[in-house]
Amino acid sequence: MTTTPFTGEDRRSPVAATVAAAVAIILLPWIVFLANTLPPTMLAERWSTAWVGLDLAIAVGAGTAAVLLFRRDSRAIAAMCVTAGLMCTDSWFDICTSNTGSDLVIAIAEAFLLELPLAGAAMWFSVRSLRTVGQPASLAGVR
Repeated sequence: MTTTPFTGEDRRSPVAATVAAAVAIILLPWIVFLANTLPPTMLAERWSTAWVGLDLAIAVGAGTAAVLLFRRDSRAIAAMCVTAGLMCTDSWFDICTSNTGSDLVIAIAEAFLLELPLAGAAMWFSVRSLRTVGQPASLAGVR
């Protein structure tokens, strides 16, 4: 018998929800601490490695989603959600770490014209696909 985490049949759901709530609550004082103690600027020794790594993670996530979508595998939903989250993170850090002027304008334009719409599309498709998983044609909306 297959269960979904939202039907109440899966006993792990309350545990996962409790852990997620605890993480959210624990992070609040940590965020306040960081906001009051982190320096406004920082020199990073491996700056390019961080950005290349983030973009590589996005590419791997998108590639994984593509392969799974071509196979009509419902695990594509998870790959798309992860990739969307990474794209939102990339947008945030692009904007927050850009210098003023044209660098900031380019970062904002990339975020709002490319990265965030793609992330939104991936999340929309994921939510839509979650409704069809478990039906006779997994990822029925994918044709």
